[in-house]
Amino acid sequence: MNSITKEQITFIPVSKLLKSKLNPRVNLNDSSISELSESIKEVGMLQPVTVRIKGKSFEIVCGTRRVEASKLAKIKTVPCIIRTLTDSESLDLMITENLQREDISPLEEAKAFQSLLVNHSSCEISHRFGKSEKYIRLRIKLDELITPFKDLLNSNRITLSLAFLIAIQSQSNQEELYDYSFKSHEENYWNPPSLKELTNIINRNFSRKLSEVKFDVEDLNLVPSAGSCSGCKFNSSSDLILFPDKHQSGICRNTECFKQKTDAHFSNILNHTIETEPDILIGASSYLSGKEEEEVEEIINSGVAVRTISASNGFSRVIEPTPPDRPNSDDFESEEDFQEALTDFNEEVDEFDKELDEYQQTLKSDKLVKVLMVSGDDKGSVVLFQPNGNSSATENGTSKQDSKIEKYEDKLLRNAELEFEKIFLTTQTLLAEINYKLLADSITEKETEAFFFIIIIRSQYGRTVEINATNAELAFSPLVIESVTGRIAFRAWLLQKLYTTSPVFERSKANLLMEIALANYPEKCKQIAQPISEAYEKRNAGIKLKIKAFTPPVEKE
Repeated sequence: MNSITKEQITFIPVSKLLKSKLNPRVNLNDSSISELSESIKEVGMLQPVTVRIKGKSFEIVCGTRRVEASKLAKIKTVPCIIRTLTDSESLDLMITENLQREDISPLEEAKAFQSLLVNHSSCEISHRFGKSEKYIRLRIKLDELITPFKDLLNSNRITLSLAFLIAIQSQSNQEELYDYSFKSHEENYWNPPSLKELTNIINRNFSRKLSEVKFDVEDLNLVPSAGSCSGCKFNSSSDLILFPDKHQSGICRNTECFKQKTDAHFSNILNHTIETEPDILIGASSYLSGKEEEEVEEIINSGVAVRTISASNGFSRVIEPTPPDRPNSDDFESEEDFQEALTDFNEEVDEFDKELDEYQQTLKSDKLVKVLMVSGDDKGSVVLFQPNGNSSATENGTSKQDSKIEKYEDKLLRNAELEFEKIFLTTQTLLAEINYKLLADSITEKETEAFFFIIIIRSQYGRTVEINATNAELAFSPLVIESVTGRIAFRAWLLQKLYTTSPVFERSKANLLMEIALANYPEKCKQIAQPISEAYEKRNAGIKLKIKAFTPPVEKE
């Protein structure tokens, strides 16, 4: 062995080179080692191995693959650079070398970045490797995948996009998700869900809006082992780098912890109520789902008396009226629509004032009963009830609640009609503005359908149309149109026959025109419909909440 000089190249026998236990890269690809071995035989080792002294031998810091390939090539000594390094410095160099490989897998990269986090921030790692901080954080998240999902990613059975979406879930969520959608991956028929499908599965089953919880998200002692929701890695609002659009309404991705906090909060309320307000009834709705029924039975078995609360049991809920929302002119396409909504609003205000007066009079009754609900949407809330048969019924026997529901349902129906009418009239104007009638493209299936619809409707009104080639209207049939002039004439005729100012009453005709527009101008039609639908969806949201408030729970048969 040649004399040793720091930072100089020294040829060291391969028998004295030891693999490092610090190296995060465990598996080496046999085929790539074989290829590298052939290359070393032909041209030699182009880059020296970095080592550090380890007793009477040398520990490989950078170049494990090159050493293994040299052994395979029966080479006795290899060029090395000997450096004095701490464990931390050695690990840092090993990780850096691994990250510079072209064939590094996402999970190897994740493990490497995770190791670097011990001594470096994600921002420092980002600058060092020329990657965005979001890229670094997403890669690190992959290291939190449970083993079955890591195996699927390594075998390319799932994409990186799916893996990222899964990795941000808690371990318990991942285990449940694996059983739910991925456990049958070994079957020949199995295909992973699409990104959209997986997103829907997660949103439906494994996401909880923190803005809607009843417990205090800042409470450190509710579940001491969990701490506060603020800053929790499973709270989307605590990581603005990965979730920049989630800062206003955090989403919890740890349903197990979420349930623990929800249950603990309810238990605190129940115990406090029993101790401080013994006159309050403990009540459950008459209709209970499987889990709810088990939970209520558990409360009863603990010695708490639980009453079934329903109209048939003599309880009628006292509902505090909610003031109507004043319409915003920005939500309406025209001043006329806004003024119509404003008129409705003023009527609702008058009705609200009357309801509020009735409600306040009801509160003075000495027959009111306070009930702490232990099931349903009101679980954990104190609700007021009064005996049946009082002034809540109208003269014809229909309850005020029923009449209110009917009124709000009529509003929803009218809003749906107004939304349809507005989208149609705007679409009809669009077709005129972009000169649809001059479109020379081939006749579409929808246009053919519209033609025969018009023929049938005209015959139903006594205007007989013989189906033959000499018929004047049939000459416009898309079945016989071959020229550009013919297609333009056909579309002008079609537009005239489908024109209407009353789309709600001529819905079939209106639907056909909108379908024709959508087939020919999909993007423009979406741009028209989306803001109108969003405006009416916003208006309907408040109405639906009111219907829900006045709708009694379903009774058991």
